[in-house]
Amino acid sequence: MPMDKVDFQKYIEVANDQANYVLKEFIAKISLFLLEDDNGYWADLGRNDFKAKFVIRLNKNIAPRDEEALSEHKENIQCVKQILMKNGDLAIDVLDIVFARWLKSSNICENYIEISVDEILIERDLKKKKSSSGRRGGYTNRQRSVIEEILEALACLYIKVEGMQITEMVNGKKVRKSWKGESRVVELKDSADSEYYDHFTFKIRPGKVLTKSIFVGRETALLNKTVLQYHPSNYKWEKRLSRYLSWLWRINLARTSRGLKVGNLLVSIGMKLNKGRLKRTKDRFEKALNRLEQDGVISSWHYEDFEINTDKYNWWSKWQERNVIIHPPEEVVMHYEKIKGKK
Repeated sequence: MPMDKVDFQKYIEVANDQANYVLKEFIAKISLFLLEDDNGYWADLGRNDFKAKFVIRLNKNIAPRDEEALSEHKENIQCVKQILMKNGDLAIDVLDIVFARWLKSSNICENYIEISVDEILIERDLKKKKSSSGRRGGYTNRQRSVIEEILEALACLYIKVEGMQITEMVNGKKVRKSWKGESRVVELKDSADSEYYDHFTFKIRPGKVLTKSIFVGRETALLNKTVLQYHPSNYKWEKRLSRYLSWLWRINLARTSRGLKVGNLLVSIGMKLNKGRLKRTKDRFEKALNRLEQDGVISSWHYEDFEINTDKYNWWSKWQERNVIIHPPEEVVMHYEKIKGKK
């Protein structure tokens, strides 16, 4: 295959707009951002001129004096919070798979796509369990239920924006304007147009806020499918580094080749320096980059300057100030340069 053509057996195109980036950052670092008040859980998050508020909410009207219903409501909201906190990186996998399918299939904001839990599990390259006869069977109900729970929890997550820049057609011309609104992160329904799901198969689309943001230029980024296949707990570093680099390459291809400060990278992917085991943090960071290079997610990486002596006092401060050079795969470079050349 020519180097300027992307192998889409190897990559998927994921939404790379501001709202999606902030959404993924919130889900990945939910334990850092989430606050609680009498109405439930919420968080304010933003980047540069984009600000968003996230709220966990069940779409039910409950009488203020119905203490039993209110107690059950709070328990359900707590359950949604726990699902997102426990499965944050897997939830981002699910979002990327669903939104990539939606972007590929839809040219209209309001359109739904149909996707099954099994299709999501296949994209993650999970092996089907063998049947009692020893033949390849299917996925277990437990595997399916985890994805189902995640989708259901995402449907209880709302995003509210003020002053988001969108593009609309006015008299046949594209016009930039400021927009504010609130919606669920995802909208789910079954084939009978009732809410939520039907036996592990969903009709789904991004909520209104995300569709408005996605359709501003329909900007997408290439994400290596290997990232979806990494175990969400064992390879959390690899997943988060990959997604951050994927986002950064799309908006500034040369940025990582000029160098990124280690400390800034740790903050961006939500990984804290373990002060009790400082060298372990450094080793895990380098192990993740080595794995990404081995799997072809990045082309290569190296530190810009001299090696740090970890036996010296306060070595970790100097290490966090070091620049790490990370080169994208050549096919990614060629793909984005081709897109830039068309503008």
